[in-house]
Amino acid sequence: MILGKLKSAVSIDIISQIKNYIISNYDASSFTPAVEKFLGEVQQNRNVISDLGETKQNLDSLKSNRQICIQYINQLNLLKSKMSFGKDKLAVHLGFMWKDTLKNANCNSMNINFELYNVMFNLATIYLNIAKIESVEAAGDDTRLKEAIKSYQYAAGFFDRIKNEAPQSIPDKEMPNDLKPNYMTYCSCLCIAYAQKNLITVAEKKKTSPALLAQLCKGVEDMYKNAQLIAKEKPLCKFLGDQFLI
Repeated sequence: MILGKLKSAVSIDIISQIKNYIISNYDASSFTPAVEKFLGEVQQNRNVISDLGETKQNLDSLKSNRQICIQYINQLNLLKSKMSFGKDKLAVHLGFMWKDTLKNANCNSMNINFELYNVMFNLATIYLNIAKIESVEAAGDDTRLKEAIKSYQYAAGFFDRIKNEAPQSIPDKEMPNDLKPNYMTYCSCLCIAYAQKNLITVAEKKKTSPALLAQLCKGVEDMYKNAQLIAKEKPLCKFLGDQFLI
């Protein structure tokens, strides 16, 4: 199943491009040591994130990279509030290139929102992969199962956020297939189904009533059915094939 695959990106020189922008639009004195230090941290975070799709992940590295993604997203939002990015003469000229995990091909844009939501995709996927590992390692530990449920819910929340926000910020011609609303809905449905399955395990140990357990099981079934229907839609079906049955 493709779900759970992290994206990789082509490296970019953030420091030089933003330095050029600051000096061109203000003056050399505006590029202070504090600004240079901040951009160095941004560059370091981006270098780590760009390789996530090519490196093997374990629970410790996933948790570390989760924090790096969150920090980088906050840094991007700060940069967005201070300067413009794109093709305009008075903008920062950075070309962002990310691999589409569905099509296995590179997509590019100079839109900083393209960068933002590709990183958010990785953040959602990291939460998903953390939850998968925690579910397996829980071995009946209710606390670990509850943590896994939270991670699945966070993953679903970020996939939903991309679905709702990205189409308003990224032109359709620049939108990777793995950020499009139908795939985000598919991912969210499965994350909710996985969370509910863990919740059923916890509920069974607490001797929850058969009626409530039946409702939880019905909820899992509904989420799988929704995911299956979405996976049969075009163009998603040509990327997923029969994988939605796994």
